[in-house]
Formats: sequence, structure tokens, C-alpha cells
Amino acid sequence: MENKEKIMEIAKEHEGIVSARQVRRVNIRAEVLKTMVDERKLEKIAHGLYSLPDTMVDEYYLLQKKYSKGIFSYGTALYFLGLSNRVPNLIHLTVYSGYNGVHITKRNKKVKFHYVKTAVLTLGKIEVQSPQGKPIYIQC
Repeated sequence: MENKEKIMEIAKEHEGIVSARQVRRVNIRAEVLKTMVDERKLEKIAHGLYSLPDTMVDEYYLLQKKYSKGIFSYGTALYFLGLSNRVPNLIHLTVYSGYNGVHITKRNKKVKFHYVKTAVLTLGKIEVQSPQGKPIYIQC
């Protein structure tokens, strides 16, 4: 199977999104991703993340992919539980103590991190559907 076909399969298996890390894991060079972007077979949506051209990118799902250690919490979690009718203008993510989110908050002013001990990070963690039907994790 050709490298580009493998990348397309990976993207289809992951809701139309593929990461450079996933591509490297199957021993495909990252330059193939750039070639596919130039050929308009993929679109670059963030650093190291690509999507199929016909994929509608879900902001919450994308954040969960980019910051996989984070769990949506506070007002953001209330919104997903249906306990708030306001779409959050500031997205709250809880991460483990020691997680370096400074570089992220400098680039993305809409994300606020909260830090907890690793032992309690997954307490109350549940999977819900984002507004576009993709699986994400929240803390309740």
C-alpha cells in the first residue's frame, strides 16, 4: 500500500483527522503530509494536525486531540452536561500538576488551564458528545 493511501486510511479511521505523530508511528515521513496538503488531499488545521478536505472540524474535538492530557471542566463541562445554555467563550481544561500549558495559553487565549494532582485528574471523567457529535471528555 502506498504511503498516501495509508495516511488517508488513518484519517478515515480517526474522524477525518490525522496527526503527524500517527504518520510517523507507521514509518511515513512527515514530508508526505506536506505533499498531500499541496495536492489538496489534506488541509492543515493546526501544528501537526491535518484533516480531509470534506471534514467539518469540531473545535472541541480538535482541542481534545491537541491537548490529550486535558479534560474539559468548569463552565465548559456544565455546557456539555446541559446545565448551562451559554456557549463558553473561555474553554476550561483541567490537567495534571506540572503540565506546561504556558506555550498553549500564549497562542490560544480562549483556553484556560486548571491544575490538579495526577491521582485525582480522572475522577469524575466521563465521555460525552460534542455539539457536532464527536467524543470528548469532561469532568463532572
